[in-house]
Amino acid sequence: MQRLDAELKQALISRDQVRVDVLKMLKSAVNLEQKEKQDYDQSDFIATVRKQIKMRTDAIELYMQAGRDDHAKKETAEVAVLEEFLPKQLTEPELLAVIQEVAKTNDIAFEKQNMGRLIGLVVGKVGESASKADIAKAINSRLN
Repeated sequence: MQRLDAELKQALISRDQVRVDVLKMLKSAVNLEQKEKQDYDQSDFIATVRKQIKMRTDAIELYMQAGRDDHAKKETAEVAVLEEFLPKQLTEPELLAVIQEVAKTNDIAFEKQNMGRLIGLVVGKVGESASKADIAKAINSRLN
């Protein structure tokens, strides 16, 4: 939260309106989550950021389908600001290497029925360095 406040203050000083708007929305979302959950911590903050990113990526997709490129660009800029608050994300090759290692260590075959178990183990290993969606996508690419 301290970083969020500092970033918001800096954005206000530099008059970066897109950044100010995004950070205010994020701060509002965090405040709502904090009211609902007493022991709000860093992992909850990251989950909140991921929710905000997901909302915007869904909006980008809808704007693109509707031919509203101007709105899609705005949402894309907002996603870029939000992604700054996520921990360093694993690249696809790094993620695939972790998946391969977890599968080998736990003797799990790359089959559809093992996907849920494999995702759970990989999430436990990488923590916040990759989203469940990215992990599932990487595992799916290995299945096909």
